[in-house]
Amino acid sequence: MKVNQDQHHLPLHKDVFFRSHVVELEPKGPLVSTYSEPIWPDYALVFDTETTLDPREQSLLFGLYRVCSARGGGEYVCVEEGIFHDDNIEQKSLDVITDYARSRDSEVVSDDYDDDIHVYTRTEFVESVFFHAVITRSLIVAFNAPFDISRLSVGRPRTAKNRAWTLTLSQREFDPSKLESNWLTKKWQITKKGNLSTRAGCYTVVIKQDGTAYKANVYTHGRLCSDGKWKPTLNEAKLDGLRILSEDVEVAKQIGPVLEPNPERPCIRVTSKDSKAAFFSLTKPLRPEEWPTYQVGDKTRMVFRVLDLHTLAWALFNEQYSLKRACKELKTKKPKGRP
Repeated sequence: MKVNQDQHHLPLHKDVFFRSHVVELEPKGPLVSTYSEPIWPDYALVFDTETTLDPREQSLLFGLYRVCSARGGGEYVCVEEGIFHDDNIEQKSLDVITDYARSRDSEVVSDDYDDDIHVYTRTEFVESVFFHAVITRSLIVAFNAPFDISRLSVGRPRTAKNRAWTLTLSQREFDPSKLESNWLTKKWQITKKGNLSTRAGCYTVVIKQDGTAYKANVYTHGRLCSDGKWKPTLNEAKLDGLRILSEDVEVAKQIGPVLEPNPERPCIRVTSKDSKAAFFSLTKPLRPEEWPTYQVGDKTRMVFRVLDLHTLAWALFNEQYSLKRACKELKTKKPKGRP
């Protein structure tokens, strides 16, 4: 029996893809940056921290720092030296630090500078030395900078989806009464669930809607402070949220001060690139004009220069280095571990 071959020919369907170039009708011009910092800044702040042995906390015990001044050709010399310690350090530990500072000579090279070894609390160091270095456009230098900078932070770090950590270095007492003037007119964020949300200090106020009714829930550190009552208008729910927040603050003050990030100081944002490198930036404070800034297009950015020696060692040798081994490899004058 002869079979008609056409009966076995099934239609063949294939997707065809074409590469195309899309041309914008109104293309945006390239972003112009006004960043013009010199390769070698006039000053550098070099610091290191020592922490507790508890791997869950590794909180700050003390740290050492030097302010160095450029002398040309990439050479820096020490013009200030000091020690900083945890704000709540034990007295016996403070006595050891104080005795050390009094009995040792600093390595300040010029009589034009104070040659004492300064002793600061963490708060004093951040305000008097670290932020002063930021204002003077100094280079911040550390080995494993994300870790050392995070030891200076207070409160809980805030995280984002892009692997960025926001670290608070300065706090002030939280006063809910200052929120009243613009509480109803301030910008509220819309959450994934369609609720309204805003942050105030360590609190988050969420407004939920059910038909024509609104209700405020107030959270702090992931804890639900209180469930508000359903209100007929959005503004009434917002005011109810402020009331709940204020009442919780008053209760918390009976245990100790309630603090919030100081809006007059920038926070540090650390965005991890990989296990060997990270990007550092500053959030804008209340008055950014008082701090060094530059423009990228129509956006204002803060000048913040960080040199991570751990990343530098990887870039030079394509290998992971500890500080001790890096000093040995580079044949530094004073290897780690020697006075």
